[in-house]
Order: sequence, then C-alpha cells, then structure tokens
Amino acid sequence: WFLRCGQSGLQHNPVLLATAIDASARVGDPARAEAWLARCEEHKGSMLIEEGSYGSVINAWARVGDARRAEIAMARGLAAGFVNSQGALVNLLAACAQAGDSERAEQWLSTFLQRRLEPDIANFTCV
Repeated sequence: WFLRCGQSGLQHNPVLLATAIDASARVGDPARAEAWLARCEEHKGSMLIEEGSYGSVINAWARVGDARRAEIAMARGLAAGFVNSQGALVNLLAACAQAGDSERAEQWLSTFLQRRLEPDIANFTCV
C-alpha cells in the first residue's frame, strides 16, 4: 500500500515514512529500515526525512551488533545535517563497545563533542 501511494501520484507523508522506517527497525530488520531511508534520500526534494529516521536505522544496526553499519548510518545522518540525539549516540557507542572497539567509540564521542552535543553519563559509560 505504501508503494502504491507513491505510484498513484500522492505525496508521501513524512510521518508515514518515519513510521515505516521505525517499524522495520523495531522488528529487527535494519536492512529494510535502511532501504526505506535510502528510498527517501533518493527523492530528497519530494520526500521530507525526519531526524529520528536516521536514529532508528542507527539503533537497529546497533541492536543486532553491527557497529560498522551503525557507523555508516550515523555518517549518512550527519552528512544530511541530522543525528544530534543522545539516543543515537549512546546506541552507536554501545555497538562499538560491544564490538570491542573502544577507540572508535572515543572517536565518535569526540565527533559529537565537536558538534557541541552535551554527552551524558550513558555516553561515557559506553566508552
């Protein structure tokens, strides 16, 4: 139904897109969540992307223990001007820590400090 909506000429609602991304992430399908996000990115001019959509993809990859894919999603979000949330950062840091890569976690924490995002105790605990 979602694809048919776009094919019929109706413009997708950003809330509907965010819901599709978040639902895919919540059921443990980060690849599908990322595919929805990529589809939105392909149509930047006609589809609005919510910041939380990048966070959903980051969190989904982190939950399945794929720190590398979570980092890629974070980089995409930052490049698009999004992802300044504590939740996305703590999940990315946790994924790096889970992978045993404290150096990468420290690099991401430093990136966020440079962006003037106030870390909290959960961020430092992951590192």
